[in-house]
Amino acid sequence: MKITLFKGKEIQSRSEAADFFRQIAERIESGQVVLGSGTREVSLEIPETVKLEVEIDQKRKDSRGPRHKMEVELTWYEGEQSNRGVEIR
Repeated sequence: MKITLFKGKEIQSRSEAADFFRQIAERIESGQVVLGSGTREVSLEIPETVKLEVEIDQKRKDSRGPRHKMEVELTWYEGEQSNRGVEIR
């Protein structure tokens, strides 16, 4: 069963989105991520080993042309081992 603990959407500039990812990266590296919106907040303990998935989709929605979507996802279970495969170039 899936329980959504937090979900947020917001229109941002490319620079704002990059800053958000930098902040998330710092918190992931520290092992603790806290996200909030209004009075709602979720805190996550991030283990040393996580599974990283990156997916990029292209979909034609309307006359504006193709819509691109990039998802970066981290998942983890206690004791899970990482395997290299995705690099930022």
